[in-house]
Amino acid sequence: MIKNFPSITKLTKLTISSQKLIFLYTYRYIYIYIYIKEGSVKAHCSPPHPFVSLTMSNTLFDDVFLVSDVDPGRYNRVARIEATSTTQEHCKLALDVNTDLFPIQTGEQVTATIASSLELEKNVNDPSATRSWRPPQPGERSLADDYDYVMHGTAYRFEEVSNDLIAVYYSFGGLLMRLEGNYRSLNNLKQENAFLLLRR
Repeated sequence: MIKNFPSITKLTKLTISSQKLIFLYTYRYIYIYIYIKEGSVKAHCSPPHPFVSLTMSNTLFDDVFLVSDVDPGRYNRVARIEATSTTQEHCKLALDVNTDLFPIQTGEQVTATIASSLELEKNVNDPSATRSWRPPQPGERSLADDYDYVMHGTAYRFEEVSNDLIAVYYSFGGLLMRLEGNYRSLNNLKQENAFLLLRR
């Protein structure tokens, strides 16, 4: 059977019990299960198995911050905020924000999310899933629907602060961000394009 489908890709092998061994294959959008049960080999085609996830999260970082300072500097519409994480020790955020679009004050809490794409989930079989620039299609929900303020930019610098702490620098069209924290909580961040999403 497998020889008849040259483009079949073997994804994984699951041991469900001592009597059943399942091999999961995919051919385009058809999922094929080859399993051994009671000494015989059987094949079954069906939608994705509920035990197997074929999607991944696009979220690279997510945390809630308490704003400790808002500095407008010499700009009328941009302020630099300083904030500390409410859940992680030694996690700090410095960010330039367009205050016309996202007014913010000292003492407010804000959720900051860094995502590789605005898609709610990344389909591992969809080549376009890695194209973070792809805008949502008409009527399609995206991560942006759940946030108040969204920027797109790139990580351009990584800095070691101490043995366990690193800082990641982003530029969003000239608006800058510095995110400092434990390397374990920032290990998904890479020198690539990403979205920053904020909400109260």
